[in-house]
Amino acid sequence: MLFCKPKSDICIIKQAIQVNLKNSEFFSALQNVDFRYFLSVRFLATFAAQMTSTLLAWQVYKITRDPLALGLIGLFEVLPFISMTLFAGHYVDKYSRKLIIVISATVLLACSVALALFTSSGMLTELKYGIWLAYSVNMVTGIARAFLFPAMTALRANIIRGPHMQNSIAWNVNIWYLAAISGPALAGLLYDWVGVVTAYWISVAIFSVAIFSVFMIREKGLSKGQHSEDIWKSLKEGINFVFERKIILSAITLDLFAVLFGGVVALLPVFAQEVLHTNATGLGILRAAPFVGSLLSGIVLAARPIRKNVGVILLTCVALFGVANLLFSLSEYLWLSAVLIGLAGVFDNVSVFIRHTIMQLYVPDNMRGRVSAVEGIFISSSNELGSFESGFAAKILGLIPSVVFGTSMTFLSVLLANRLSPELKQLDWSNESQQIE
Repeated sequence: MLFCKPKSDICIIKQAIQVNLKNSEFFSALQNVDFRYFLSVRFLATFAAQMTSTLLAWQVYKITRDPLALGLIGLFEVLPFISMTLFAGHYVDKYSRKLIIVISATVLLACSVALALFTSSGMLTELKYGIWLAYSVNMVTGIARAFLFPAMTALRANIIRGPHMQNSIAWNVNIWYLAAISGPALAGLLYDWVGVVTAYWISVAIFSVAIFSVFMIREKGLSKGQHSEDIWKSLKEGINFVFERKIILSAITLDLFAVLFGGVVALLPVFAQEVLHTNATGLGILRAAPFVGSLLSGIVLAARPIRKNVGVILLTCVALFGVANLLFSLSEYLWLSAVLIGLAGVFDNVSVFIRHTIMQLYVPDNMRGRVSAVEGIFISSSNELGSFESGFAAKILGLIPSVVFGTSMTFLSVLLANRLSPELKQLDWSNESQQIE
C-alpha cells in the first residue's frame, strides 16, 4: 500500500481485498500469528508421520503378503498409546505443552531414523524375525503419539478462543488432511523413484523443521483450575468428566464403533495389489483420496460452520461413511475406488468437525489434557484397533466379506446412537451467542 496512489483504482481494489479478507469468517482464525505457527507444526509433523506410516505399510506387505501383518502394525502402535495416553493427559495439564510436543516429535523423528537404518542394513528383510523390528519401532511411535495428541489439542485450544473457535477447528482439521493427502502421495512416489531408505530420510528432515517451528509459538498460561497432584486421582477426574457428560461420551463412542468396524484404510495395500492391480504410486493415491475428500469438506466448513441440526447431520454422515466404504470394496477400477473412498473422507470429516467443536465447547482448559487423552483412546481404538480388526476379519472372512461385516456394524452403531442418545440427536448450535463462545 506504500506505493499506491491515494485515489488509484488498484489501490482501492487492494484495500477492498484486505477488508474482505479481514472480515471473512473463512480466514478469521488465521489472523492469529501463533495459530499460523501452530498450523505449520501440525502440517509438517503430520506430513512426516503419514509418509513414514505409508512406507512402512507397503514394506510390511511386500515382505509378508499377509493382511494380518498390516493389522499388527496398528495393534503394536495402539496398545502403548492406550496404555500411556491417560498419564500423558495428566502431564499435559500440569507442564508446558510446547515442551511435551517437542519431546514427542523428537521421538517420532528417531523412529523414522531407526526404520531408515534397519532398512538400509537389510535387517528388516534378511533377519528371520526382522519384521518384529518394525513392530518394535511402532510401539515407540505409539508412546510418542500418546503425549503428542493431547498436547497439540490443548495447545490449539489455548491459542484460539471466542468467536473464531469453529473456524480454527476447521483450519486445524484442514491442515491435518492436507498433510495426510500429500504425505502418502509423496511417500508412494518416492518409494518407486528413489527408494524407501531415501524416503525415510526425507521424513526425518521434515520432522526436524516441525520441531524447530514449535519454538515460534508463544504458549499461553494454563487455567488454574482444580488439578490433583495425585496422578491416580487426576486420571480419575478426567475419566469421570467424560462419562458424566453424555454429549461428549456419545460423540466419541459413535466415532469409535463406526471407524473401528467400518474403516478400510488398513486394507488399502491389499486392495491396491490384489483387486486394483496397481503399484506403490497407486497405493499413495488411495491413501490420499479420503483426505482429499475431507479437505474439500473442511474448506466448506471453514466458511460455513455447522450450527443447525448438528446431531441429525452427524448421524447421517456416519451412516453415509459406511455406505461409501462398502461401495469402495466392490469397485475394480482405481479411479472409481479413489472417488468412493474420497466420499468416505467427506462424511468422516463432518463428524470430526462436530466432535472437535463439542470438545472445545464443553471442556474447561484445566481439563483439556486429560479429556483429550480419553478422547485419544477412543480415536486410536477406532483407528489402530480398527486396523487390526480389518486385517483379522479379512484373514478369517475374506477381503470383501470383511468390509460388508464392518459396514453392517457401522449402521448398527448409528441406529443405537439414534435410539440411546437423544441429547446427541437433538444437538443444535443455531443460537450462536449462547453456544459458540
